[in-house]
Amino acid sequence: MDTRVYDIVFSGGLVAGRDPAQVRSEFARLFKVDPAAVERLFHGRPVILKKGLDRQTADKYRAALERVGAVCELRLQAVAETVPAGKAEDRPAMTIAPAGVILTVSREVPRPEFDLGRMSLAPAGADLLEGMDSVVAAPLFDLSTLTMAPPGIELVEGKGGEPAHPPAPGDMVMDEPGVDLDTRVPPAAAPLPDISGITLAPPGTAVLSSGERKPLPLPPDLSNSGLALETVDGSAA
Repeated sequence: MDTRVYDIVFSGGLVAGRDPAQVRSEFARLFKVDPAAVERLFHGRPVILKKGLDRQTADKYRAALERVGAVCELRLQAVAETVPAGKAEDRPAMTIAPAGVILTVSREVPRPEFDLGRMSLAPAGADLLEGMDSVVAAPLFDLSTLTMAPPGIELVEGKGGEPAHPPAPGDMVMDEPGVDLDTRVPPAAAPLPDISGITLAPPGTAVLSSGERKPLPLPPDLSNSGLALETVDGSAA
């Protein structure tokens, strides 16, 4: 007999293909809780929905949750001690929490403590940097040789000559529509070669005469190289 007990742990997982909004609605209906309370269960952190169940009861809860689209986990809690027959009253009593109760185990985090016994507050208005050497940043530029011009002085020296004036509107005329305003002369086209005195030879005609043909290279002379041919039986030919 399996005497182990299990917890139903839910971490916000959903059955593949199920609508999250529909799963939340069915989850609230199954546990008979407010939908706002159900929303806190889908934050991704493990939450114990039911605690201390035998395997058969835990499987029923898991199947019911999967039908509404929620994926839960059976987590082994502890192994119960075997009690001899006739002493069932000695077994620890187990109860099921009411529907909708979140059985998360709260973890108390100790508050940090700081030892401020050796610290004191300075009087109001005291200079906290008194006695400390002040650091003066070095100047970025040496402006000691520069002077400031009197007000109204033109700092930009103008170039000589009269400034150019645009033409008066009365001196301008408008060309007729379609007139090419680009008066630049286009570059002359490169002349084509004159091939009027060139004719094509009939097909199959040797284009090069016998005197213009390039002679074929002579075969190398190996008569004085000392090479000799031998027959199959090894004698010189």
